[in-house]
Amino acid sequence: MSIVGLITEYNPFHMGHEYHIKKAKELTGADTAIVIMSGNFVQRGTPAFLDKYTRTEIALNHGADIILELPIPFSHLSAEYFAYAAVNLLNKTDIVDYLCFGCECDDLNLLSSIADVLYSAKKDPSHSLNAYIKAYSKDGLSYASARSLGLKDYFNNSSDHKKYKNQLSDIIDKPNNILAIEYLKALTHINSNIKPIALKRVKASYHEDNANNVMYSATSLRNAINCGNNFNELISFDKKYEMIFTNPSSLCIDDFSQILGQRLLFEKSLNTDLSIYAGIDSSLSNRIYNVLNSNGLKSITGFIEKLKTKNIAYSAISRGLLSIILNITETDVYDYMTNDIASYARILGFKKDASHLLNDIKKRSSLTLIGQLKEANDNPNLNDVDNKMLKQSIYCDELYNMVVRTKYNSDIPNEFERRIIII
Repeated sequence: MSIVGLITEYNPFHMGHEYHIKKAKELTGADTAIVIMSGNFVQRGTPAFLDKYTRTEIALNHGADIILELPIPFSHLSAEYFAYAAVNLLNKTDIVDYLCFGCECDDLNLLSSIADVLYSAKKDPSHSLNAYIKAYSKDGLSYASARSLGLKDYFNNSSDHKKYKNQLSDIIDKPNNILAIEYLKALTHINSNIKPIALKRVKASYHEDNANNVMYSATSLRNAINCGNNFNELISFDKKYEMIFTNPSSLCIDDFSQILGQRLLFEKSLNTDLSIYAGIDSSLSNRIYNVLNSNGLKSITGFIEKLKTKNIAYSAISRGLLSIILNITETDVYDYMTNDIASYARILGFKKDASHLLNDIKKRSSLTLIGQLKEANDNPNLNDVDNKMLKQSIYCDELYNMVVRTKYNSDIPNEFERRIIII
């Protein structure tokens, strides 16, 4: 019996995700898919469109077998941190054989070559790639753009990698390829025995025949819901969308605008350098205060539009602002990285016929599995840093729940009342 690991957000779950689970099992011969899923905040630097329990239930009903939560302090950070934390958690279960990820390019040799170069450059400051990146950064480009151009220069001038130079432009700027490369880097970093499997993404319209592996992107789905369009058509096309469209608790980043505005006014009164927060440097800190002084903050999306420049990307700003909202600092991230992410994993849900694997994780690994939060109180297996992360995660979840209650005037349970989803 083999087990495949998946790293996901399901924001929200759609047919492409169902296809990913199915094909991952087919390609690896796995009986079970263990999913590491972002909780209530995601890598785009926004709250999850639907809460983690709703997304867990949908995913378990459409092919996932066990879902563990990616810790919130990493779920909203850059691809490097996001991937490292997720791969680290999968590896610590000590039962996963494969990691299958969707990407625009399924040439694993090429993706691995890029990952190896980036990993070597990270370990060795004198690596020639770093000189290329530094040169482009001096021209005012964002780090992501500087790294992309630096990689192209490095591959053009490297005899070992020159054969790939004509393919780089279509590879290193695509979001899922970037994540795939970071997964491969992380597997190398932790010396994991998990075997990577690259699955080429398939795109199509939901109007087409379901037999043809039809996909509907998470972005398009969110837009359809936000615009109030296509409800009946999508639900008649696939019943999984009924739970998504009829859920009364979807959120967007602008729902947190007042919270961010209050946080920024408070930090401004203390003359706080906002670079203490994860994902914000001194330059962005100064720019945030300048725009706040000039224009105020009516909405987060409008605020980001005024903040972004050619060397500060929209998504990077969004992640930094979310760090302020969630009170996640660079010191927090450093502590968690030094602690090797965490020695615990929160179980969001599982299928009954996969429950024996949770016992296998308990027996084979050093992870402490946490279901209901009351199980975490005074747990001797959690060190001080683990407890710090757990408390911070609970705060973030309760903030998410508070915004849902306020927006929809609803009465949803707090985190300590939540139960594991069992299908």
